[in-house]
Amino acid sequence: IGPDSFTYRANDGEKNSNVATVTIAVNDIISPVITITSPAPNATYQLNASIAASYACADNGSGVASCQGTVANGSPIETSSIGNKTFTVSSSDNVGNTRSTSVTYSVVSGGGGGSTSADLVSRSRRLLRRLRAGA
Repeated sequence: IGPDSFTYRANDGEKNSNVATVTIAVNDIISPVITITSPAPNATYQLNASIAASYACADNGSGVASCQGTVANGSPIETSSIGNKTFTVSSSDNVGNTRSTSVTYSVVSGGGGGSTSADLVSRSRRLLRRLRAGA
């Protein structure tokens, strides 16, 4: 990224040309790369589960100027209502190239095999019922 130059001289077999220098500008035209680890794409989470957002932005050109998600990295994602959700991260580099990446996830009620607090309570209740029934 930035200016670069090279010097050359041509030879036609009899004479050399004058020395010439060519200067070029190498511009960053590639947007940052965004990786979203959590929420996982198409994941299902329990209602009110505490799931931390995890994402990163990288730019091998001019560097990352901003990297912002629907919530801050490490903060809980939205699980307070049932339904399909979208989590988006937007990034820009130091020369203005931008990119946004989104993942969708679902929030459901009741137990579902995960390790969230809502699911553990549901499994504990089922186990307690079996124990009381003598199973």
